[in-house]
Parts: sequence; structure tokens; C-alpha cells
Amino acid sequence: MTITTHKLAAVLMAAVMVCLLIPVPTVVATEPVPVCGEYLMNDLGDSRMEMTEDKLGVAFRFNLCAFNVTMDDHHVLDLSNATVCALDEFSVCRLVQVGAIVTNDPEIGLRLSRMNHDNLSDYTKDVPAVYASEIVSDGEYCYLRYAVRVTNIPTRESDAVIYARPYYIYENDGVQNILYGDIVYTNYDDRIDTNDGIFEW
Repeated sequence: MTITTHKLAAVLMAAVMVCLLIPVPTVVATEPVPVCGEYLMNDLGDSRMEMTEDKLGVAFRFNLCAFNVTMDDHHVLDLSNATVCALDEFSVCRLVQVGAIVTNDPEIGLRLSRMNHDNLSDYTKDVPAVYASEIVSDGEYCYLRYAVRVTNIPTRESDAVIYARPYYIYENDGVQNILYGDIVYTNYDDRIDTNDGIFEW
């Protein structure tokens, strides 16, 4: 009996050790994002620019399924009549604002619970989108493509990682609500394996 118990304990211990070697995906609670066409809001990539001799910039580009969005000849957004299907595929809510929360503090940028309007500080900023990159239609849905830019990054901190989380604000029954997208990140060097410094904006 003792031998059997020891064998069972050894098998269980081996099973536990094997389980510890299997990576477990991190589950993070976030707001549900309803579908509009193939997607409602998603990331379209990033870009880099030299602002001046000693200042750099990084831009994040996002895509939002929205209707009746217009822009002028200078690409300035006009959301006066804009709507979005925020609650489900058939709901129509007024689109109030689009933008992104940005930071370069990894303690904030890697946590959905902190990358929001409730945690703005010297290190975490709200960047509302003023300009549209383009407004396109696939015949059934319309898409607003916009970018947010982080500018005046010192050249000596070109490897500082910038985190961005897109959002849009919609109004339903007179109440404004915010929905967030996924966090994306990059740096000017396009190498996110380094992060040399956290700076105030």
C-alpha cells in the first residue's frame, strides 16, 4: 500500500512539474468590442519621423468603423453627424471623440487597467485625434483612419518604448461612454527589446 501511495505521489508530482512547464496565457478583463463588418476598431501600424535635429516623433495609426464622418481639405475631422455601432451591429450612437491614451512607462503601458482616462498623469496622456488620415468605404461600412503622434522625443531616448491604446467616446441616451482597443507599442528605433528611460511628456 505504501509503495502504491508513493508511486501515485510521484506520478502526481511529475504531472504538476509538466504543467508548470506549459505556458499559461494571461487573461485580462477588458471591455467587449462589438463587430462592425470585420472589425470595429483596430491597429494599422506605426511610423517614425524626425521633428528637428535633436527631436524625434512616433505615430500610431488606427482604424474605426464609423459613419457620416467628414474632414476638410486639411484633413481636420468633423464628427458633427458621426455615428458608430457601439452596442451591437444594429445600434446607432453618436460618435463624440476618437484618440488614444499614450505613455512610455511600462508599469502603465502594459496594463489595460491603467491605460485609460482614469489614470492620466505626467506620464500618461490623452491624445484626441484632430486629423483623419483618410475616410474609406467598402460599400457596406465606412472606416475612419486616424493617427496620434508623440513628438519631441529626445534623440538620446530613441529607444524609449511608447505605448498607445486607441479609444472612442460615444453617446447613448444622453450618456457618454468610452470603449478602448488593444494596447500597441513601439519606439523610434523600431526595437522594443530595449527601453532606456521614462520621461515626462
